[in-house]
Amino acid sequence: MELEYTPLYQEVLGVIDQCPRQSQFYYKATFLLDPNDPIGSIYEPLSVDSVTVQRDYVANFCDEVTMTCKIPLGKYAYKIYPNRTWLRVSLSRVRLRVDSTIDDDFNEDTEIYNAVLIEDRKATTQLQGAETKSEEALDMVEIASIKFQLFDMSLMKIRTIQIGGVYRDMTTRQILRSCICKYTADLGIDSVDVKPSTNESKRNQVVLPPTTALVDLPGTLQSKYGVYSSGLGTYIQNKKWSVFPLYDTSRFKVEKTTLTIYVIPPNKFPELDRTYRQQQDSCVILATSKNDFRGDNDINYIISGNGSRYADEKKVMEDYFSVEDNKVTLKRNTNTSEYIASKRGDGLVQAQVLGQIFTSNPHKEFSELARKRGGILKVHWDNSYPPMLIPGMATRIVYFDKDELQEAYGTLIGGSHISFKVGDINTNKHVSTSMLYIFTNLLVQTQ
Repeated sequence: MELEYTPLYQEVLGVIDQCPRQSQFYYKATFLLDPNDPIGSIYEPLSVDSVTVQRDYVANFCDEVTMTCKIPLGKYAYKIYPNRTWLRVSLSRVRLRVDSTIDDDFNEDTEIYNAVLIEDRKATTQLQGAETKSEEALDMVEIASIKFQLFDMSLMKIRTIQIGGVYRDMTTRQILRSCICKYTADLGIDSVDVKPSTNESKRNQVVLPPTTALVDLPGTLQSKYGVYSSGLGTYIQNKKWSVFPLYDTSRFKVEKTTLTIYVIPPNKFPELDRTYRQQQDSCVILATSKNDFRGDNDINYIISGNGSRYADEKKVMEDYFSVEDNKVTLKRNTNTSEYIASKRGDGLVQAQVLGQIFTSNPHKEFSELARKRGGILKVHWDNSYPPMLIPGMATRIVYFDKDELQEAYGTLIGGSHISFKVGDINTNKHVSTSMLYIFTNLLVQTQ
């Protein structure tokens, strides 16, 4: 079936038409060389070549940001390198109009980072033996591409926070919200979003040792007591701390903020420059390349089973067995819980006993079963706009499979975003491209 004869075609045209006309931008950077003189001791590089943002919502809790700048060798030797231990950079994203002039109707999106120099061996080698040369003379030798890793200043403070205490008659979600809001109120976190949990039971007492790192608190509560039955993700992005279920693919119809991805054949719209639409809480993007799915759920089920079995430790001290006529009787149906994630086509059922036979927190094991039910879908997004994405967005993917229009649901679990400069050194314009990672079980449903 040709794209032009499907309902998707009109949706694609709608995205192209409603994409903001002022979607072009460029990055500019200003280095702060002396923390004691933030106004007078500054340096602006010739240009920002690229800014790369790596986001892993499963394994990390914040962005990994790198930046490459064009800097004359003399400026590198006399300004950047000597101040590398306390270097800071103000990075601004400047909005452009269609004619590539600065759009004054939008405020610059500016963030100050700690900048760690990733030393360029070539540039360092060129400086050897050049101690007698002036800054101006070295500037004539070469314009080098210098790379930096950028660290959000507020996140560096959050990394150091340790908490502890006794929390009574609270759910794990309430403990999370309470602690995160309390300890980040003065550290630049604008909002906290903890998605509704599947474990809503209140615990009489939760004791947190005083050495508990705040950034580890969500994982600690998930592992010990349980928050979600489909994995837990925790991430700080754009001054917002999000806690969400990683592997729950059923949230799209109940979530307020959602992402829809239309995967279109790459030959239909080559070099498409308008690829997204944002209306209130709904985000729609056009993925301009083929989808790439990797999932081993059948193998996982064969090796480790498609279910789980455990005994409730709460019943060990009472009602675990009965004694009658000098005989001890254990009842399996009252002491053991068994769950099946999903049935295989061949009818194989394998509910293995958990590694921890007795537990009152089945949510951790249920999360592993949820992970086995799906895989990772990768989609390529050209001329992207990463600021519109949030961690753990409930996602719908519409795509072609065997010339039929299909859809699947999942969760956004990461992305690689790179913005690179186009044109010569005198051109102020950047273009972004992204690779998005979505957890999905690809439960296909014909539209």
